[in-house]
Amino acid sequence: MLEKLIRLCQASGFILPTECKINDSILTCYNYGPLGTAMRRNILNEWWESMVMSQENVFPVENVPFVKQPDTNNHLVVSRPNSEVQQKECTDGRNGFLRSSLSDGNLSHYQQTLELVGNKVPFGLAQCGKCYQYIPEKDEQFVYRGSEYTELLFQSFVSPKASTQAFDHWQRWRLQWWRKFSGSPSNFSVADSNENSGRQQINILFQFPWGQDVIETISHHGNEKLMRIGDKGQVKIGRKAVFPHLIESVSTVERAMLTYLVDSYQEKERPESKGGRAVRTVMQMHPRLAPYKVAIATTGSKAASDVREVASHLAKDLRVAGMMVLDLKEVHATIDSQFTRFDDSGTPFTIILNDGTLNTGIVAIRNRDTTLKEQVHLTQIKDHLLRYINTY
Repeated sequence: MLEKLIRLCQASGFILPTECKINDSILTCYNYGPLGTAMRRNILNEWWESMVMSQENVFPVENVPFVKQPDTNNHLVVSRPNSEVQQKECTDGRNGFLRSSLSDGNLSHYQQTLELVGNKVPFGLAQCGKCYQYIPEKDEQFVYRGSEYTELLFQSFVSPKASTQAFDHWQRWRLQWWRKFSGSPSNFSVADSNENSGRQQINILFQFPWGQDVIETISHHGNEKLMRIGDKGQVKIGRKAVFPHLIESVSTVERAMLTYLVDSYQEKERPESKGGRAVRTVMQMHPRLAPYKVAIATTGSKAASDVREVASHLAKDLRVAGMMVLDLKEVHATIDSQFTRFDDSGTPFTIILNDGTLNTGIVAIRNRDTTLKEQVHLTQIKDHLLRYINTY
């Protein structure tokens, strides 16, 4: 199944493997086409809404991707200087390191943010950003494990007495988030981490084609990391000055993307317009994650240019309403080939315009998952689709 999904991702422009060479090492890297880029943006937006916008006193931060010292053995090294002139002027052989985690950079904002909230807990810090690690070429788990990845990091600072409750809360919250966008919620589970780190740590797991694997880790760090800051990292709770406890959640956009691509991949029988049935591939993706919400298909030949003009105006109206619209202007393509393209892209709804639309104003809206069609007037399409999409 993974091999079929990889072929589909490459053909449709979700994920495109590419060769990346750093310091004579060939690394596992990926580019993202229009569908993949839009899907990544949707995942990031949903995470942002859940972990920043809807939370009290959670603050977004950013850091540069360079660190002074590596914190793991698989750091990527950026040699500097990078020009012949600079090399002559600087001969000490210094190297820069690309970060493999956002965690330490995030903590550099702790003290200033603590002052912002009046030296009171709880509060949180959130960051999304590029990280890098050494992964050899041709990794068998596709984009699950790449040399470049976009980490999603959330850190919550809480009082020691409330830390266990907070740890349990974030486990439930994050598992619920993963399941919310899934067609098969039972494929997600929680398990204790096997790492002997001396701290509480759980993994959220997903059932991939190669077996269960980690898509997010939630850790209870206690006060260990904040004690390194010194007394300025303390808060006053009652009459005592104490170090808050740190609860940390770490995932990546790439793992989320592969999770939902695997989750949405379906093979179904489809009735064809000329009779008979064919096996169709459907990316049965949650509408909020789907790269495009609506596609427009045209059929008929009496007034093709007039139908296309109506389709263009309709697409513009839907975009203004905030919907991503896939309007490829394929006047001569068969309706079945258009459905196949839109099913492969995971587009939940297809609006079908034909010669009759010019006379009656009626279009058909096809549901990707059921293939059923509804008759709707042009003036009602926007509200009709928004009702569907906003119910998810």
